[in-house]
Amino acid sequence: MRYYFPSIIPSMDIPGDLNIPEDFMVDSGTGALRLLLRNLNLSKGAKVAIPAFVCDSVSRAVILEGLIPVFFDLIDATFWTDYEEKKIKDENIKAVIVVHLYGFIHPASERITRFCRDSQIKLIHDAAQSFGINESLLAADNNGVFYSFGPGKSSTACCGGWVKGISRDFYLRNATKAPILSFSGLRSRLFLKSRVLDSGFSSWDEILNRIIYKFSIKDTLVHSLGKFETRAARYAMLLVKKLSQERRERYSCITNKIKDNPIIAPAYDDGNGLYFKVVLLVRKDKMEDFKVYLKINAISYFCLHDSLRLAPELSGWLANFSENAPRFIELSCEATIPFDEIMRVAQLLENYR
Repeated sequence: MRYYFPSIIPSMDIPGDLNIPEDFMVDSGTGALRLLLRNLNLSKGAKVAIPAFVCDSVSRAVILEGLIPVFFDLIDATFWTDYEEKKIKDENIKAVIVVHLYGFIHPASERITRFCRDSQIKLIHDAAQSFGINESLLAADNNGVFYSFGPGKSSTACCGGWVKGISRDFYLRNATKAPILSFSGLRSRLFLKSRVLDSGFSSWDEILNRIIYKFSIKDTLVHSLGKFETRAARYAMLLVKKLSQERRERYSCITNKIKDNPIIAPAYDDGNGLYFKVVLLVRKDKMEDFKVYLKINAISYFCLHDSLRLAPELSGWLANFSENAPRFIELSCEATIPFDEIMRVAQLLENYR
């Protein structure tokens, strides 16, 4: 498993004739969320409820739109955010971003939606990781949904985001047209190349990627998605449904091997996930030892907590986040990973004690 999370797209050759509507695609999931936030017409400085346990792109989108993110703690021993109704009222929250993690729908979605409706609070569904979920289970009275085609998603393609819940007129007024030659376009091609199984960066690719990143990170505009990236996104959307059974089989190979392990266990499974990754909850006193074990055995993994830039004083107020967020380990079981590699990982996890 060379990469933590390979793309579901098998090669750099993207089919051109894909019968999927373009809708409203932009150059990142961050940009997609920004459009949905902007569409709410909130006053500058309004407060928005977001999870503490979520990638930094969410808080960045809120801040770039002139709003204030308010972090909410985890429900104990889970990766789900506790959207406390009392805190929402006390903080005078004007909008809530419900994040659906790891291909699952937040188990309290119906309650949160009902509360927001009754309290006249705006609601956005962040399904960035979860293209392919049963959208009918998300309440219709929300203010939009968005998906991502970036790294570690159910639809990892060539980066970009898909916005649902805005009008075409709003999109055309707020998404700058993608330039023919752009840093983000070049970077997207390099990203896909690095994520296609058995493909990697040359020394020149690595240098070019760093240069592009340095300049593109300064661009705070929301751009429409380029033609190549749009084709890749459409292709990924088709593949998600076709690969669902293979994903489930790989997921089961791993989880069946650890069902009696006293140290590691699946963090959550309601039977309705997309199963493109396994999320483990690791016993607290074994966490660092387990990471070493993964590295020694060349098992690629990701720990979201390690990449979060939450201010230390904030995490001190979030007891469950501080206790449990470091304990979640993500392993890919994507269908593009050879089955013998999945079995190797499963066996090593079974052996870990």
